Amino acid sequence: MGGNVDTALLLIRTPLQARIALEILSRGNIADYELLYFSQHGASADSVAFQSLAGSSRRAIFIRAPARAGYVRRTASFARQSRRATRGRRYNLTIFASLDEFVFSSLAVRKKGRVITFDDGFANLNYSGSFYRESLSRRAETYRFLLGAPRLQELKRNIWVHYTIFPNCENVVERGRLREITIWQPPVSKVLTGRCKKYFVGQPFAKYLDRDEVDMVRTIAEGFFPDFYLTHPMEVEPLLPKVPLMETRGLLAEDAILREVSSSAVHVIGGVSTVLFNLAILGIRVTMISPKFLLRDETLRVAERLGVEVLLFDLVD
Repeated sequence: MGGNVDTALLLIRTPLQARIALEILSRGNIADYELLYFSQHGASADSVAFQSLAGSSRRAIFIRAPARAGYVRRTASFARQSRRATRGRRYNLTIFASLDEFVFSSLAVRKKGRVITFDDGFANLNYSGSFYRESLSRRAETYRFLLGAPRLQELKRNIWVHYTIFPNCENVVERGRLREITIWQPPVSKVLTGRCKKYFVGQPFAKYLDRDEVDMVRTIAEGFFPDFYLTHPMEVEPLLPKVPLMETRGLLAEDAILREVSSSAVHVIGGVSTVLFNLAILGIRVTMISPKFLLRDETLRVAERLGVEVLLFDLVD
């Protein structure tokens, strides 16, 4: 039988998750782990994130989704490759962030060790989203059955501890099982001279907004006259094509922007983005543009508490 009973299984699918996982491994003194990194886009940032964790792992496998695969093909591919990679191996821990990823939760159930989870960004603050309301659609029920994935509440009951980057916020488990961790340190306070630099953080807006809503986000964003644009791996084209692109060289958007804070004041603008929440916690000015229907009152209260400026709009027919 492969593996070691004291080995942890770490499941990652985004660069942000990789960054948080590094802190968890250090905080929990977890030195013996195997890594499965699931890349949905094949972006260079995924390769950088994979390497940041692979070097210290007992075993590391990079699992890439088929080119231009939809949800069904991608899930089938991830399930097949992950089962092949873990077949006959034993783990005392399964560590992951994506509570709504059936492949991950099914692995956690089958391996029967303790479950450690951690924040996946805004999903943990979206109290009407998939981390809090389980989908009962026919498709979701079919995936649960085929993959052997648990229901959301069953998965949450089995969470041993959950690490969060959002202090004093409601999360997927009660406060007694929450452990706060810090990924970025606030910038050193000093007097900055010169003009404030403005950054727009891109997103695949068309995936969750209709055309008129996307146009409204564009119109509002243009009014801020951003100096630089940070693209998202899933964007087909930038929302603001005339704004110069910022070269991040595989860095997280947070890291790329924090490099600039040392030399000038910074204002970050975007849609409903984890990046904006993460930077607001550090005292950086951020403005989030969103249609009213997208953010519930609970999430708006959290945004206000964390220092996020929110610009809501409502398109009237």
